[in-house]
Amino acid sequence: MEFKAMKEAVTIYDTVQTASAEYPIECDFILPDYCDDVARILKCTAAALITDKSMTGDRLQVEGSIFIKILYVSEGGGLRSASNKVPFSKAFDIKMPMEQHFINVDAMTDYVNCRLINQRRVDVRGAITLTAKVSVSRPQEIITEASGCGVQMRKSPVTVGKIVGEVSKQFTVREDLEITRSNFTIQGVMISRCYAKVTDYKVISNKVIVKGQLNVITTVADSGNGVETLEH
Repeated sequence: MEFKAMKEAVTIYDTVQTASAEYPIECDFILPDYCDDVARILKCTAAALITDKSMTGDRLQVEGSIFIKILYVSEGGGLRSASNKVPFSKAFDIKMPMEQHFINVDAMTDYVNCRLINQRRVDVRGAITLTAKVSVSRPQEIITEASGCGVQMRKSPVTVGKIVGEVSKQFTVREDLEITRSNFTIQGVMISRCYAKVTDYKVISNKVIVKGQLNVITTVADSGNGVETLEH
């Protein structure tokens, strides 16, 4: 009896190249006029965001911003915070493969330290690591059916897909959020976090229309130097 195997081609993705580089954080953080004077710094954080990447020959150019935030005790004894944005740019030498490829760049904060110079000025030092990964798509055959020679098959469904395009777009969202509590006065914003969730999308005429929701969580200091969390 002849053994027969039926195969079907699917697309798989392999990482063929990885490049990493360290970018130093060196800046003087001067508090805006609306921020209270600093008595003691409690915490300093830094988070990097990639805003653009482009290829010119074998050179990958990465653009982004580092968001620095300090949490401190003011001269009046209240909890306060201040933030600053530092732009960065980094180039990678990458030899691109001949196959269809996709580039992904991640940024991770290695460390961040700060030193209080005076009541309005903070010296920030740290580093972030940028990692660029190049993936290529390749066809690979998998067995979908087999017969003959008494063969038995145990099947399981597998979902596969093929990336046909990659695009990103940055846009700004501005909205005034109302506070429903009448006896509440904000003295300063401590921490603000935002989580985006895609609720629906539609493809029409080579365009993708995306709908979603932003969940905004804000931790603020009230007039009594207490801390409250607001959700919108």
